[in-house]
Amino acid sequence: MPIWLELTLVFTAIESLIWTFDGLGLVKWLAATALLEIVIYSWHKRGDTWSSLGITSIDRKKDVLLLAFTFLILWGAVMLVAEIWNPGVFGTINLLNPIQHFFWYLIWAWFQQLCFNGYFVNRLQTVLKNKFCAMIAAGLLFGLIHLPNPVLVVVTIIGGIVSAYFYGRNRNLWYLAIGHAALAVTIHHFLPIAWHHQMRIGPGFYTWHP
Repeated sequence: MPIWLELTLVFTAIESLIWTFDGLGLVKWLAATALLEIVIYSWHKRGDTWSSLGITSIDRKKDVLLLAFTFLILWGAVMLVAEIWNPGVFGTINLLNPIQHFFWYLIWAWFQQLCFNGYFVNRLQTVLKNKFCAMIAAGLLFGLIHLPNPVLVVVTIIGGIVSAYFYGRNRNLWYLAIGHAALAVTIHHFLPIAWHHQMRIGPGFYTWHP
């Protein structure tokens, strides 16, 4: 199967999971598991390795300061928005909650980075033959997955492009996951909940109630 067709089918399947399997519980998880198996099979069939995916053999030093500075800017932007539009949150939130949230969310963030970079970015680079175009396309696809949540669409497009850029330079999923988790938890706890509906996407964004 051509890579472009495989990419299209996998992306369509993800969107179908979000929009048509919402609320189906076990059925949705079984469908998600089947989709993950297809991605794993693609990695095996097309010769991906743990190193090429960014799971092992990572460069722990390359660009780490630049990466940290970049995510610090993004994190600071989120906190600035919170300060302007949700100033009361800083005096009411228990900081232990976002800290605890960060550590369990880190697992989910790493998995998203693996699928986003290890699958979509790698495949798009093969199809488009251009790292810059693949980086932009991957960010846009990441944003589309988070529709109709306006906060997450904007953040995931920007974050996706940044993530793809650094992944292309050092294949380091672990640092990317840390930055991803820090941003997600900050958005969840500090931005107005009426904006992001507890980070819901798909139909869940519309059915959410405070």
